Amino acid sequence: MLAHLPTLHTRTSKATTMPKKQNDLDPETLELIQWCTEVEALLVAAGATVQEAQGYIEDEAEWFTDQFYEGLTPEQAARAALKD
Repeated sequence: MLAHLPTLHTRTSKATTMPKKQNDLDPETLELIQWCTEVEALLVAAGATVQEAQGYIEDEAEWFTDQFYEGLTPEQAARAALKD
């Protein structure tokens, strides 16, 4: 998927379902979505396409969610994902 980038951290994750309307989302979930959007932009800046970055974040949703709740910044999470 992101073969042209440094090796991404991989971890098996479970698919999650989200409510369809943003009005149904609590503030914490909206903050997580914004955080992931920032991570996505950093992965794109590192050379991934938008589709690759989005797919990777979706595939690794559990790992990224853990990073969010552990207090990592989007920059720290992107660096960890791109780490060799």
